[in-house]
Amino acid sequence: AICPQYEKFFRERIMPLMEQYHYPILNYHKSAFFMDEDYVDYDHLNEKGAQKLSKLVSDYLTQEKSL
Repeated sequence: AICPQYEKFFRERIMPLMEQYHYPILNYHKSAFFMDEDYVDYDHLNEKGAQKLSKLVSDYLTQEKSL
């Protein structure tokens, strides 16, 4: 589960910046792709989780480049 304070911060502070400056934010906090064992603590990925995230970001950038 996501920390309610983080959700509030993201919704109130990050989303408006995204919309104002027209840049994407890759938010995988609610992704079923990551399991508890991918984390060192509540919101920091371990090496396995970082590898998964790197693959997701790489795939996203490859897709964006081809558009």
